[in-house]
Amino acid sequence: MRRLFFTILFASAAHAAPTPPIAPAPTHEQVEFFEKHVRPVLAEQCYKCHGPDKQKGELRVDSREALLKGTDSGPIVVPGDPAKGTFIKSIRHEIENTMPAKAPKLSDEKIAALTEWVKMGMPWPEHDKNAAPSKAQIAATHWAFQPIRKPAVPAVKDSAHWAQNEIDHFVLAKLEAAGLTPSPIASRYALIRRATFDLTGLPPTSAEVAAFQNDPAPTRDAFAKVVDRLLASPQYGERWGRHWLDVARYADHRGYLAGGASREYPFAWTYRDWVIQALNDDMPYDQFLTRQLAADLPGSGAKPGDIAALGFLTLGRRFLNNPNDIIDDRIDVVMRGTMSLTVGCARCHDHKYDPITAKDYYALHGVMASCEEDADPEKLPLLPGGKASPEFEKARAGVLAELRAEDQKIADKISATIRIGSGLSIWFSAEMVDAIAKKNGLPKKIVEGRTKEKNKLVKLELDPGSPPRAHVLRDRPQPVKPHVFIRGN
Repeated sequence: MRRLFFTILFASAAHAAPTPPIAPAPTHEQVEFFEKHVRPVLAEQCYKCHGPDKQKGELRVDSREALLKGTDSGPIVVPGDPAKGTFIKSIRHEIENTMPAKAPKLSDEKIAALTEWVKMGMPWPEHDKNAAPSKAQIAATHWAFQPIRKPAVPAVKDSAHWAQNEIDHFVLAKLEAAGLTPSPIASRYALIRRATFDLTGLPPTSAEVAAFQNDPAPTRDAFAKVVDRLLASPQYGERWGRHWLDVARYADHRGYLAGGASREYPFAWTYRDWVIQALNDDMPYDQFLTRQLAADLPGSGAKPGDIAALGFLTLGRRFLNNPNDIIDDRIDVVMRGTMSLTVGCARCHDHKYDPITAKDYYALHGVMASCEEDADPEKLPLLPGGKASPEFEKARAGVLAELRAEDQKIADKISATIRIGSGLSIWFSAEMVDAIAKKNGLPKKIVEGRTKEKNKLVKLELDPGSPPRAHVLRDRPQPVKPHVFIRGN
């Protein structure tokens, strides 16, 4: 047995891979090159199949040591010499086993960066030994967190004839690189139809087409006037406001609600109109976002009418009125709508691909939980210039009288000492009504009668004579201290 043991041991030693060379400490420039041009490619293109969770072909590429170890067949890369080994050949698609597998070839820029990195000797920051990059490291190179940069305008051959602006240069450069030529210049009829449909969603009128076709100015100048007119039209905000309202999951009702409660948001339209007006006023994007998150707070720069912008946070789903689901909806609309990040996974666990942890999620949860909204439409703030019509006031007084009569039925059943005029709110919560009914053995018909009258009041707020109000979110007097819910429980 000892003889067999030594035979196996020496045979294994003879075929073992050589010890990877110890790399010198990378320079600052090498670390910067790696973080900007190499790590993002490895993380985005390679870790899924060759990372900590999965090692196809026994290959890991999330550390220098793992990459130098290679596959189950041996080393695949030699530091300093991209021509040796199969790593660079694989990403260049020069061999049968290509990387990324079953995916398009990497861009020339990414291949050049990886090749240069191998030529440098594969510098890798020491703190990353045998470990996938940390959340902070991923965040440093994540596309969503990179500053916006103005790219250089590419030079083109035929710029004087076809390219009219900088965007045309980018289009023409791609066409020339592909050996293609631009389409013919569009006619004035085609131009005004394209612009009008794009900016207003409607076709141009015959008079507008004729005016553009008969304009003696050069086409470029005449078309600029058409575009300016369309951008100044109210229909521009209506057309393009719809795109943001889709992002903001705008609706004028709450979806399904149990117990026969009213589903309408009586003043949802005030948020819709605010978005349309913001676009027509050319409101800068940073102000557009700030108003929708904090129009009620000092320092937001908001005007009185901007309070309607808070519909961005409040006009969301209310399925079963679960407070944590409502908060999740608000976190989702803010993060997806403004940062293109889906963070809902972090409600139960650290996000696998984006640098969002459960602690990050519940920090946001604490912010949203520290806010409250009024369920009573009568308590929502009036918008400037809003005034109720006499017809509305009369109808409202009638519904309130009926509602108070229903409340009095409940009060009479519970106790003769309770009186509506002594502070009992007409806006019982659904939970309060259920508790009162169950505790006092009230007939279901009485509770349903009250809900029916309450819904009448909500629907009445949809009347054109109703003074416009804003759905708002206010800070609670005392902030909530958030906790991480383990697995979202």
